[in-house]
Amino acid sequence: MKSQAQPIHSGRRSFGRSVARLTAISAAICVLLLLALSLWNLAAAKWQHKRNPVHGSFYAVEGLPMHIDCSGTGSPAVVMEAAASAPWSLWRKAQPELSQITRVCSYDRAGHGWSEPRKGPRDAETIVRELHSLLDKAGVKRPFVLAGHSAGGLFVREYAREFPADVAGVALIESSSPRQIDELPGFRASYEEDKQGAERELWEDRLRVWSGWRRLLGQCAGTPAPSAHSFPGWARRCVGECRACDGCRELSNFRPLDFGPP
Repeated sequence: MKSQAQPIHSGRRSFGRSVARLTAISAAICVLLLLALSLWNLAAAKWQHKRNPVHGSFYAVEGLPMHIDCSGTGSPAVVMEAAASAPWSLWRKAQPELSQITRVCSYDRAGHGWSEPRKGPRDAETIVRELHSLLDKAGVKRPFVLAGHSAGGLFVREYAREFPADVAGVALIESSSPRQIDELPGFRASYEEDKQGAERELWEDRLRVWSGWRRLLGQCAGTPAPSAHSFPGWARRCVGECRACDGCRELSNFRPLDFGPP
């Protein structure tokens, strides 16, 4: 009986080794393909950046670069704060018009557009502190007018609360309300549901972008929005940039009662 069992066990071990070898080879091929796709995505992004230089300037804020674009002359300057998940290019039609009257600055919050993502909380206090430092380094003269669109209105309010001497006036454009999360029916439940998956969605989006998967599927080469056609290639390059932003991290850190009285 033993002499008959031995070949069976030997065959099973041989089969197991073959399966393990095939699994290892398959895993290695997948890693190589992922690496090749990521390198291709990086090369394509660099090529696009070279063809379409970014308007504005970059300044190191707390060790990482942030992007700001200022144009026009005059005083007081207008500093524009975009909505949640929106880059500086949101203002591409408004800024040229306003800059004929005075100095106008738009910028990318950390993790948006051209400003690098950051670790740690993305609450209003953090965002306002970073903006204050960025404006210092960009030489934006005080006092200035703050204009905030949608969720950007919350950050504008917080900035005015923390640095009142910097602010000559505030413009709230379809602004979010500090207490809308509790006053609008169903908003709180929807917010809490979205908040639970915010971090997971962010990392999934980053993985799809950084791995080159979205570019491979053609999601980084779509048709620009109609407003972008009024501007040169550096505006239309936003379609091809294809990077994840930290808007959902900002939303997950909104704390309505931190923004002062309504």
